[in-house]
Amino acid sequence: FASVGLLDDVTRVQWQRVTTVLEQAELAGLAQQKFLQLSYGQRRRVLLARALVHGPEVLLLDEPLDGLDTESLEMMRRQLAELGNGQVSLIVVAHRPGDLPPLRWQRLELTPRA
Repeated sequence: FASVGLLDDVTRVQWQRVTTVLEQAELAGLAQQKFLQLSYGQRRRVLLARALVHGPEVLLLDEPLDGLDTESLEMMRRQLAELGNGQVSLIVVAHRPGDLPPLRWQRLELTPRA
């Protein structure tokens, strides 16, 4: 429900969707852990999974790879590559575009006026 904690009852169909997304994101093993017990990289991946559970057509991501350790960076890059290959349109803000997965990107570079 894009909230911290569950404020409403979750239907069986919704739980099935959550389970599917967690498996796809390779996060099923963390399903019983509390968010604050997760590493920074795991938290970032869980937040992406939370957005994906709704089946969006477009995702706007602000620095999704910033601050990730090597393992989390590779997992997130792999997941973004899978998403960007047709499932979801990605709009990504990145200070280090080289971190992004190798997809066909339309690039807009913003530079300050001198």
